[in-house]
Amino acid sequence: MAERRGSDSIEARVLTSMDVARKAGLAVLPKSGAWVCLKGCGSAPRGSRIIPIHQEIGIRHLDIYWGFKEALVHEPLVHRFRRKNLRLTEAVYYDLSRGSNLDEALDRAASELLEWVGRSPFHDRGSQVTWITVSHPYPEEIRFFNSEVIVFGVDLVQELLAAEYIQPITFGKTAMVVLEDAARELSDALQLDGLSKFEAYQAILAAEILEPTESSVPCWFYRPAGEFRRMFVEDSGGEN
Repeated sequence: MAERRGSDSIEARVLTSMDVARKAGLAVLPKSGAWVCLKGCGSAPRGSRIIPIHQEIGIRHLDIYWGFKEALVHEPLVHRFRRKNLRLTEAVYYDLSRGSNLDEALDRAASELLEWVGRSPFHDRGSQVTWITVSHPYPEEIRFFNSEVIVFGVDLVQELLAAEYIQPITFGKTAMVVLEDAARELSDALQLDGLSKFEAYQAILAAEILEPTESSVPCWFYRPAGEFRRMFVEDSGGEN
């Protein structure tokens, strides 16, 4: 395929299937990631919200983790003139090569994705179409369907901390993200204003100052505590 000149071709070369999913309104997380509360399956019997394999590695109902690396669980294959079984991004490239601009090409792929989701048996059962990976000390990746998580804003996490409804669990006594110079200076300034290290980092995340890379994910998560845990945590009778 001949490369088109101009901004469309530059942007299209870095497109992913999640860009199409975001255009279709099927993504839950921003590209930079977000805090997600693990609610589990709402239709499961009380005390069985989190599946056994996750319970075995320490996941609990209503834990709050940093979610990132959102990805489509399934991706449909679409067709173009004399081109069959194209992935979504390949279809976007094809439409760009035929004269469409980037918005038009994305709109077409997003419409095809929505149509496919509407026919999918996964959609009929109420399941969502993306995985979310969470930051956790377990050595293997842990992923959840969107239907198992609720996205939490930084402000809500800070309110829960202030009310002592949650407590931070670090991945080791000294575990903390290494910040670049500008972000570190801002973190230091926020701590002088009275924020903890965790709260300062969350403020930086909320401002999207950090690039969404593997090295920028928080090395901690939050676990329900006190009255909040007694009232709402169902796994193992509410015990951690």
